Amino acid sequence: MNLLFSNSKPIIACSSGLESRSAISLIRVSGFSDLVKLNDFFDIDCTSLKPRYSHLSHVKDGEEVLDQVILTYFPAPNSYTGENVIELSAHGNPFNIKRILSLFLRDEFCREAAPGEFTYRALKNKKLSLSQVEGLDSLLNANSEVVFSQGLSLLRGELHEQYLKLYNLFVKLKASIELFIDFSEDVGEENAQNNFESNLELFLKQISFLNERTKVNLSSLLSPTIILVGKTNAGKSSLFNFILNSQRSIISDRPGTTRDYISEFIEISGVNYKLIDTAGFRDSQDQIEVQGMGLALNLLDKAFCKILVVNPFLGPLSTQSFKDIDFIIFTHSDCDGFKERLEAFRADLLDDLPCICLGLEKGGSIGPGFILFGSGSIGPEKINIGPIEPAKNISSLSISLNSLTEYVRQKYQALSSKNPIVVERHTRVIEKAYLRTESFVSSYKSMSDVAVMASEINLIGEDISELIGVVNPDTVLKDIFMNFCIGK
Repeated sequence: MNLLFSNSKPIIACSSGLESRSAISLIRVSGFSDLVKLNDFFDIDCTSLKPRYSHLSHVKDGEEVLDQVILTYFPAPNSYTGENVIELSAHGNPFNIKRILSLFLRDEFCREAAPGEFTYRALKNKKLSLSQVEGLDSLLNANSEVVFSQGLSLLRGELHEQYLKLYNLFVKLKASIELFIDFSEDVGEENAQNNFESNLELFLKQISFLNERTKVNLSSLLSPTIILVGKTNAGKSSLFNFILNSQRSIISDRPGTTRDYISEFIEISGVNYKLIDTAGFRDSQDQIEVQGMGLALNLLDKAFCKILVVNPFLGPLSTQSFKDIDFIIFTHSDCDGFKERLEAFRADLLDDLPCICLGLEKGGSIGPGFILFGSGSIGPEKINIGPIEPAKNISSLSISLNSLTEYVRQKYQALSSKNPIVVERHTRVIEKAYLRTESFVSSYKSMSDVAVMASEINLIGEDISELIGVVNPDTVLKDIFMNFCIGK
């Protein structure tokens, strides 16, 4: 493995509480050769430290006491990094932590750790596999429970076991090919062929199982967005502000107020979504407004949940611009003639889409006093418009918007229930190995040249070796560790 961090000097970092005050901060030191060197920093005899026990000690700079800490020693190779490690639980004032770090760095006893360097040393010393490191990356950077859970699964080695199973089946398949090609006369051609086809079937079953778990839009799972689109003055910005409970987006009766998109994060059932308010659509000669509409269409194409906000009093709606809409919110439902206007959209939009209706006392953009009209019960795939009767108070708005959040929750749950593989490198390698496997099977069925089959099976082996971390390209490691925080 090419070293990303060529300097093998002991490293130190604060793993928590460096930028803000906390009760306890954890400082880690890894890679020192013996405990004698630590005696200069503590008022206890470090050579007598009992492994994996907590020891109360003072951190000293000469005769000056800097802090009282809990010191824990983890000897190599039974530590996180596989090296000698100490952990200091110190009082979590950032000023205090920086003083302690400076003490260890001052005499060049150690150097500051780079982001992810502790975990890199664990990988280098075979304390973690590459897939476990990637699981830790997912766990640390997860924005939802499903990503966190799969990160934990990778870290615990559960998904890696599936990869090892694939690798072992591949080894058996390759051995059966060699038997079939070179020793069929010794074992009998029929026996050799049956052995090969049996191993091929088992391998195909496992790689097909893993490949199915890659058939999910990862951007929708890892960075889901909820986008509001519609014509100008449909009420998108007012709805955006209400959901956020903040006057984040400017509201005006003047069409085209929102020219660029505005986004904020919201949480629904433990998942962070980016809620996006976009420029309204209309015929315009204003180039900035036209660019805003172009941005809206690009965002719409990639969005996880697409919400069309419709003011039925603004005239015909071109549905060609708004494809694959998930949910419709009709506004101005208290205005005279709303029910008739709504019927005009029913044939094109309402039959297959969940909807709710919102209203306010006067026409124009939705304001803070708008009134909700009832919606039907929610199901796993559809919400039908119910009786159009005005709600009694504004709190009903939040109640019915629960229909929208429930729809989002169920859609995300349906996506995550497929148990997708969320590490992009894994999905890419599995897909490549699966395509090569299909090519290999096709060559076998068409009785192609044996040399071609041997070449194709070797390429599959290279992919699987990369998947389980036998091959660790430098670029792969750099992509992984650039996401890590300092001290991990």
